[in-house]
Amino acid sequence: MVTINIGRKELIVFLGILILFLGVGFGVAYNSGADPSVMGHDAGELAGVCRTDGTGCPPGLGGGGSLGMFGEKTNKDSGGSTLVTGAIYFAESDGVLVANTAYYGAKIFEGDTVSNLVEVASDYNYENGHSSVSWIVSKGSYVKVELGSPRSIWWKPIGSGGLVKQ
Repeated sequence: MVTINIGRKELIVFLGILILFLGVGFGVAYNSGADPSVMGHDAGELAGVCRTDGTGCPPGLGGGGSLGMFGEKTNKDSGGSTLVTGAIYFAESDGVLVANTAYYGAKIFEGDTVSNLVEVASDYNYENGHSSVSWIVSKGSYVKVELGSPRSIWWKPIGSGGLVKQ
């Protein structure tokens, strides 16, 4: 039987050489312009991936947002009426719901049915009286906003789809 003894000094030298080769390999491969099947990919070489500058998104995610996947911000429901506090809405798409008020208390509720709404976001800023909440809403869920007055409620869909008043 053969016994191999590797001391601490040899291990450190070996790890140093390994790290050096890995560093050189990544440096050569990154955005080298070489064939990606040989050198790997950076984000600019991938198709169908949304990048932070809004480019490269698949066709179904186009929109007017900074990431290219959001639809237009609106304060209207799918029927064209202004979004109101206390009403229950059905989400036709994923999206971001933002609500604010100049008086105390702002809450967002979400659930999988109208009768199963749970408070998911709230703000009770008693210091200056202004409250603002936002929540990422899942497609197919029901949402409700409760606010003091005056108030504003905004919907920013991911892709396309509105809020349908129930």
